[in-house]
Amino acid sequence: MDTDEKKIKPPPSIFVRGLLDFAALRTILINSVGINNFFVKSTSKNLKIQSINSDTYRSIIKYLKESKAECHIFQVQEDKSFRIVVRNLHPSTPTVDIGIAIQEIGYTVRSVMNVLHKTTKSKLPIFFVDLEPAKINKDIFHLNSILNTKIQIEELYKRRDIIQCTNCQEYGHSKTYCAYPSRCVRCNFNHSTLACNKTNDQPPVCVICGGDHTANYRGCQVHKNLQKLQHDKSISNNKFNKKVTLIIVIL
Repeated sequence: MDTDEKKIKPPPSIFVRGLLDFAALRTILINSVGINNFFVKSTSKNLKIQSINSDTYRSIIKYLKESKAECHIFQVQEDKSFRIVVRNLHPSTPTVDIGIAIQEIGYTVRSVMNVLHKTTKSKLPIFFVDLEPAKINKDIFHLNSILNTKIQIEELYKRRDIIQCTNCQEYGHSKTYCAYPSRCVRCNFNHSTLACNKTNDQPPVCVICGGDHTANYRGCQVHKNLQKLQHDKSISNNKFNKKVTLIIVIL
């Protein structure tokens, strides 16, 4: 076996909610992708569908979108861009120029975005650059200048907070891949936040827990519970990794 050969990760799971007839869905999926190309697992909240490869995954997603099923998905690993952080470029530098300069070196640029200050929204000398997936992408960290500017390229800092969908307000996925009905961040009704008629002097109602705060409030008990679960899991994983390392050293 080739030790350099990397294991191919299976596509991400698909989560479907509100399913009334599993037998009918199973028949449709079998006819569409084949009986041995997917498997499912039911929970109290949804049906989890796991496909065996990217083609099957995309076929299932296509059907679910066409049938307007309530579901949420995640981006396939092979489709994810390689994001880098470019520092020290002047904020007024056109993003088009940055993209062209990097492409001329040999990389394929998907998008370039100037980073704004969280509070003032002023432009910072920092840019996010998304590269198309490629084996050479990691070499870009050796690049130290473009457009007559000394730059510093870093990996994107991975957020530790739990992602929250701004469409349905639930945790664990993003708006981009959500097909659930919209729920307001300010009140407990099923409409988009932009369509909310609640005035600023009216107290908010959390659509997640029913508390007197907005659904994106980080002090929400649901959010705090999820953060604790994530923290405990991280500690458990770190302890396991240390044990494995110790065993290897002793052996």
